[in-house]
Amino acid sequence: MIGRNGGAIKGEERWLTASEIGQWGYCHRAWWLAYIRGESPGDEDIFLQGLSEHASHARTVRKSQYARYAALLLLAIALLLLGLTLLLYLGGGSF
Repeated sequence: MIGRNGGAIKGEERWLTASEIGQWGYCHRAWWLAYIRGESPGDEDIFLQGLSEHASHARTVRKSQYARYAALLLLAIALLLLGLTLLLYLGGGSF
């Protein structure tokens, strides 16, 4: 069992609810704040800040995925050009 300070509590057992598991799956930090630290999400400003930070992180992840796809596309084009160059050079250009 995990106590409020994150340490184990001997002899105390408690079942996790589906709601707790769902919250942990959505945001580990929110679960930790609610169920370990005992803080409630009552402050709307902090909640909105968290939403903003999650949205910002999602945009960053999306941009990095696009950059990865672009890099893979450029690599494929470079390999095709290299192959074509080698084919023309080694083949004597007799097309």
